[in-house]
Amino acid sequence: MLNAYKMENNNQGLLPPMIKNEHEESMHNFYNDYLQINLKVDYPSPPPPVLAVPKKEVVQQIKFHCEYCSKGFSTKGNLIVHTRTHTLEKPYVCNVCGKSFTAKGNLNTHMISHSNLKPFTCELCSKGFTTKGNLMVHMRSHNNEKPFGCDVCPKRFTTKGNLITHSMIHKDIKPFKCEFCDKQFATNNNLIIHKRTHTKEKPFVCNICFKLFHSKGNLMSHVKHRHPQDGSGNLISTNQNHVGGQMHAPPMVMGMGLEPMKNSHLMMH
Repeated sequence: MLNAYKMENNNQGLLPPMIKNEHEESMHNFYNDYLQINLKVDYPSPPPPVLAVPKKEVVQQIKFHCEYCSKGFSTKGNLIVHTRTHTLEKPYVCNVCGKSFTAKGNLNTHMISHSNLKPFTCELCSKGFTTKGNLMVHMRSHNNEKPFGCDVCPKRFTTKGNLITHSMIHKDIKPFKCEFCDKQFATNNNLIIHKRTHTKEKPFVCNICFKLFHSKGNLMSHVKHRHPQDGSGNLISTNQNHVGGQMHAPPMVMGMGLEPMKNSHLMMH
């Protein structure tokens, strides 16, 4: 009877207002309690908002300090590499051109320069470079930008490395000593070039006139003055460009006619 009444009253769940006896009253109370307990729909409350937990910053403990500038480092290895910027020690030497570096990673990057991979191109002169950093340094040659200045003299440089090397002139620090004549040098690279005057080694050859040189710098200077090129890379006709009565083709190896020699029988010029 209660179910029929409930359906007729739009499922309101109410009993008739007229209750005839105590039995019906108890049933009325029981049924209302039943509706309240069993038919109540409990919607789950929304989950609490997820608060973003800030990343914990990794604080590296400073354990080692540079004896020259007191700069701190977390590892002894980083300190050793940094100290070489003061002592100019460069224990990692390229076995192709003799250039030396303070860290092995720098040497690995440099070795790419001896390959044909040059993915970074200058938009002004189309010259290619192995690394983006080398391209950025090269761009300073176009705008004559020299952001690194010496504190002692007015001379300025395109790279920090060149400035550090130059600063040794004022400090008179020459930790690299020649084993043949005891002459000392500020950089290991300068020592290597000097030692070739004793060994007569000339690993750089001009592939226009085949003249040999102790260093890449001397070869570049030779090509610039003896074998000038026009804007398109073609040789400008001069007496030096003619070997055996024939005009040689523009240099193709390493640019500007630069090529390191690897055959010992060609070391002497």
